[in-house]
Amino acid sequence: MNIVTQPEILLLGVEVSTTAKQLPSNIANARQLISSNLATIAPDNEPIWVDAFLEYQGDISRYLISCQITAQVPIPDALRAVRIPPASYLHHTYESGMDKMKKTLDAMHDWAAEQHIPLAEFTLDFSEHKDEAESGHELFIALQPPPQWQWI
Repeated sequence: MNIVTQPEILLLGVEVSTTAKQLPSNIANARQLISSNLATIAPDNEPIWVDAFLEYQGDISRYLISCQITAQVPIPDALRAVRIPPASYLHHTYESGMDKMKKTLDAMHDWAAEQHIPLAEFTLDFSEHKDEAESGHELFIALQPPPQWQWI
């Protein structure tokens, strides 16, 4: 685990409010919608998927299921875009799977508590897909204060 500073990030995706149980199917549906729109926006690029955890609202979590873009592009009606300013994060990698993600998040929170590093809720989970197979993930949990992301 290490502390890193991420530069500004632009994301294009679908806002999803969901329970943990419904999250995998909501991610799949959102990625399908994004993929169908990406064909017209960036047909030659392999997307870097980013699941951005925005906030809790009771037992419902709010996410932006998205892909990273390198420049502001026309935003299709079905999608939203967000700009995340440079910020510091706790970073760690893990292999695919919701169970591995939860274990990694727990380990990151435990490590941060031991190091007296205050974490925010804002989390970014980067992954790449090659031939429909998902590879490893880069997980980033924002340090306090969290970045003030903006819809664009």
